[in-house]
Amino acid sequence: MTRVKLDFLDQLGKFWELQGSALRIPVVDGKLLGVYALSKVVSSEGDLRLSLKRRNGLRWAIGWDTSQAKAQALF
Repeated sequence: MTRVKLDFLDQLGKFWELQGSALRIPVVDGKLLGVYALSKVVSSEGDLRLSLKRRNGLRWAIGWDTSQAKAQALF
């Protein structure tokens, strides 16, 4: 894991700690979700709300090598 990813996860964990909750990274198809990669994809497309409105979440999930049915269930 690169230093950038570790720093990102550390900052994300600290944010959730300040919110009074522990960071829980989702597991998809038995693998931890790449929250850093997801963050980069969403920020490159502009905004999470716009991306979800365009149904890009399905494309992201398919890119994680999940089945089509599970990808549709996620988004």
